[in-house]
Amino acid sequence: MGIESLILIIDDEAGMRTSVARTLESAGHRLVGVPSAEEGQVALRKEAFDLVLCDIRLGGIDGLEMQRWVRTEFPEVPVVMITAFGAVETAVKALKQGAYDYLIKPFSGEELRGAVRRALESRRLRLENDSLRAVMEGIEDEVCASESVAMKRLYAEAARVAESNATVFISGESGTGKEILAKYLHANSPRRAGVFVALNCAAVPETLADSHIFGHVRGAFTGAVCDRRGTLEIANGGTLFLDEIAELKPELQAKLLRVLEEMKLRRLGSEREVPLNVRILAAAQKSPEQLVKAGSLREDLYFRVGAIHLHIPPLRERPEDIPGLALHFLKRFATEMKKSVAGLEPEAMERLKGHLWPGNVRELKNVIERAAIFVRSGERVQVADLPEKLRESGTAGAFTVPAGTQPTLKEVTDLYSEFVLKRCEGNQAKASRILGVAASTLWRHRSKSNGESQP
Repeated sequence: MGIESLILIIDDEAGMRTSVARTLESAGHRLVGVPSAEEGQVALRKEAFDLVLCDIRLGGIDGLEMQRWVRTEFPEVPVVMITAFGAVETAVKALKQGAYDYLIKPFSGEELRGAVRRALESRRLRLENDSLRAVMEGIEDEVCASESVAMKRLYAEAARVAESNATVFISGESGTGKEILAKYLHANSPRRAGVFVALNCAAVPETLADSHIFGHVRGAFTGAVCDRRGTLEIANGGTLFLDEIAELKPELQAKLLRVLEEMKLRRLGSEREVPLNVRILAAAQKSPEQLVKAGSLREDLYFRVGAIHLHIPPLRERPEDIPGLALHFLKRFATEMKKSVAGLEPEAMERLKGHLWPGNVRELKNVIERAAIFVRSGERVQVADLPEKLRESGTAGAFTVPAGTQPTLKEVTDLYSEFVLKRCEGNQAKASRILGVAASTLWRHRSKSNGESQP
């Protein structure tokens, strides 16, 4: 059995709420019952419901008005109306304004279960279609825009990996496109009809990470006023992408490992386990071996999530991808802005190709968005439309040595280190990543070059 559905029943008759709850809970669903539309609105704002069963005749806000409110505020949640025999015309009106179905009192348990089953299946298909469209948007274009041998080889390997259910560890610098690759794996997998859920572990507050990933039940901790699903539960049947997985505390990594090995989930504060069927894609800027060696990633978790390792090279190592990606982004932004842009002037393209791109594809995308804003409609992007760091004269985009000189290897090293540091706007952490050395090594090297005394 899969993860249970959470259903809200709104009916001012306590006996009806009890009867509906008993019937549906025996079918594996979880019910929350309230006597009024006003309380139903509060409940919907607190918890993610899969379905609403709502009586048409209610005191205060009636069922029709409640159905309109749900359709406006929570359009993904279907509503099944409950009506008396003499109010069928009102139920039909509810259908016309967006209700999924209606039940006429008195109804049998089989009629109730059938209506709920159909409504939940309709919701599942709609969410899967929406999720797949969101995942696919822009993926194929960005993949096709990559011309380098390294990226073509990477996506050829990813296409083979996607067909399996294996966990994948994706490494690459910030901005290289780790989530794009994860979406590509999902979209080309047997799970493509399921949801794709992305979680940046570094962005989740440490105190909330447990609840965010595993979910919680009401009263599990101070402030837990209702049950809440975690990302593992939300991604059930689909794919969960855990970016910066090594940012999780060791105890959470251990808990995640146990869940993945048993494929059973227990929400925080709950004694009940529910089965899981989810594919995990993990990612980090460093390789998993480096993270394990540094002690930030548990070795046993690495063995579980790192069955296959895919590495995305930084953009500076594949400059042949820059023209295709730049034109792809320019076309996308021009379309969004309803603006005619003829392309890029050769000189502007050369500036892009000569830049080191410490922010990788994300930085290129931001630069092109700016250019699309500043370029005149119907014209090509010029150097003047690029950011200041790319508008510098002649050799600003490429590393050169002074003409007519024959510098030593050490002098070339010094020049190149300063060039990279300048392109990174003085950020030694970024410059050291580009140069492939530790930040402390770069600092010592610059100190010696500048004649500073060492401690």
